[in-house]
Amino acid sequence: VVYCHARRIIHRDLKPDNILLNATRDFAKVADFGMARAMQVFGPDFRYTDRLVTAWYRPPEIILGDSFYGAQIDVWSLGCILVEMMNLSPLFSCNTEIECLLVIFQFFGTPNEEDWPGVTSLPNYILQFPRWNPMEITAALKIPDDSPYRINSDMLDLNPNRRISAEEALDHPALQTPSARALG
Repeated sequence: VVYCHARRIIHRDLKPDNILLNATRDFAKVADFGMARAMQVFGPDFRYTDRLVTAWYRPPEIILGDSFYGAQIDVWSLGCILVEMMNLSPLFSCNTEIECLLVIFQFFGTPNEEDWPGVTSLPNYILQFPRWNPMEITAALKIPDDSPYRINSDMLDLNPNRRISAEEALDHPALQTPSARALG
């Protein structure tokens, strides 16, 4: 993913089914680039589609109808995948976009202009969304303090502008521990 982003490519459909492992599970490849797009410099008439990314791995900005997004959508998906690897079940197993969005808000709090400037202007944002306070991600997901998965709080930030990049995730101290390297 870092390789793709460095070449200005957004995958836009990262999920476990699109990550291929070799027989010894020590080498992974990203597959299915059917939804991939080159990152563009946004002009007044440029928009990406918001009909992408499998629902369980879809970031909140896409569900809220943002069509001016970047590589941060892939980082959200990767964060969801890391949690799924640890828990052996999807973080957000939901049937509809609105159900996914409400579950995301229950975990991370309902966004507001203070936390995510511009969120209330997104096409699918509703001022009547229930108001939830954020949970501590490590407690909500039962992640031990010394776990390499603590990186998820940086990858799963509701505000895409605060989300770390794929390169920052790769260099994150949580992934430099022996237990993280053993993940493969």
